[in-house]
Amino acid sequence: MDALKKILNWPREIKFPVWDMLRAFLKHYQSEALFSGLQAGGEIITSLAIGLESDFSEAIFTLILKTFCNALIQNSNKGGMLKNSEIIFISLKSISSKTQLTSANFLAAFSAFLYNYSIALIEKKL
Repeated sequence: MDALKKILNWPREIKFPVWDMLRAFLKHYQSEALFSGLQAGGEIITSLAIGLESDFSEAIFTLILKTFCNALIQNSNKGGMLKNSEIIFISLKSISSKTQLTSANFLAAFSAFLYNYSIALIEKKL
């Protein structure tokens, strides 16, 4: 867990493999430790949201959206995603204005995130 927290602080230019490892780790129940505490995973969500607001390639945007989707699998992670919804939706607003993002992979990841987020809202009765 400590190693994951350290590599999450890598520079944004080389974070693609870090976000990919995080995406895979979020499926595991031990990932709930990242979303426990007062911030409820706020630093992880902020790191991903900043990635969405940057000028990266479409593949990285797609990976970040898939990572957000995987964060909605575990219960504590889901609570953290809902608690930090303002950060997430501000970054989604900035990414939706980019007109070059029209590939099927990106649009599928974007719609999958919105679908999974809406299910989380219903499950938590919000």
